Amino acid sequence: MTGRAGRILLWVLLWGVLGGCGYRPLIFPQMDEQNCQSRSFYLQPLVNQTTWQHLDVDFTAILLAALEHEPGLFPQEEAAPDLPILSGRLVAVTVEPSAYNGDDTVREYRCRLSVQLRLEATNGALLQDLQRVREEFFLSSADRGEILDRQRLALELAARRLAADLAAEIAHAP
Repeated sequence: MTGRAGRILLWVLLWGVLGGCGYRPLIFPQMDEQNCQSRSFYLQPLVNQTTWQHLDVDFTAILLAALEHEPGLFPQEEAAPDLPILSGRLVAVTVEPSAYNGDDTVREYRCRLSVQLRLEATNGALLQDLQRVREEFFLSSADRGEILDRQRLALELAARRLAADLAAEIAHAP
């Protein structure tokens, strides 16, 4: 047996023996009881404080999908007396120029979405308070309709990424 093949075989045997004894290297995350427990909560429809119509309904649906995608989280669409409540509001949507061409025409826009979420226990105690902002950029166009389409797409992308970030943070909270 060559030296390299022997070393590989030795490592495989060593990992097998150590793994059987319960040893886990630091590169693998430790799972304690709290992280292994699944969490259920009621997802209350978000309040829309922006001027964008139906953004509350759309973002609540996007957030629900992101939360359901996280292992161990079980958001419920109906309230129950024994469930914590995840509530929140869409605070702001801003669209502003972020880059200009040499002739002072807008080349790129920035779309910013701000959200606040609160996870409260059944007794009203605050479990988590999250305030997040997500930005996406989109290119300008000479066609006003195309700019609006790109703006909607940038807002949807910001909403999906923000929802995924929030869901991951809720899932990994202590």
